[in-house]
Amino acid sequence: MAGISQGVRKRRGLPPLYDYAEEHKLPVLFHTGDTASSTGSLAHAHPLTLDEVANEREDLRIVICHVGNPWILDTAELLYKHTNVYADISGLVVGGGGYSREYMRMLADRIGDAVYYAGGAEKLIFGTDYPVETHENGLALVSMLRVTRADKEKILWRNASRLYSI
Repeated sequence: MAGISQGVRKRRGLPPLYDYAEEHKLPVLFHTGDTASSTGSLAHAHPLTLDEVANEREDLRIVICHVGNPWILDTAELLYKHTNVYADISGLVVGGGGYSREYMRMLADRIGDAVYYAGGAEKLIFGTDYPVETHENGLALVSMLRVTRADKEKILWRNASRLYSI
């Protein structure tokens, strides 16, 4: 644990939070992907920034929020690589219904590709980021996923039940 990884932990300043989360088997959620602000840092919002934390903290349950959109396939690689990394599909269809059916289809296709790339839907979790996204829009997105009914059930509630111990 000496050397580079120890220096990284000190620099991040989050080890006490990670220690607590590991001890109590609590997931830590990280905002990733697009930002609502034009001044937000995309370099820091990319899901691959979590690879080092996942390498160092194999017992830390990491949730990549917003499935890293638009870097959904990069998120899928993290899901595949790390047993302790999960992702949610919250906040993808936001606003007052201005999203076209084609946009939702594109998102559903990318998420479906990620499920199969990662080897299954065991680590994908439903979310809405309410009130940013309505439950109806989130459920409509899940209904469009080209995955099995059993995988949709995992995404909608089984995975969250297991991850959050509920």
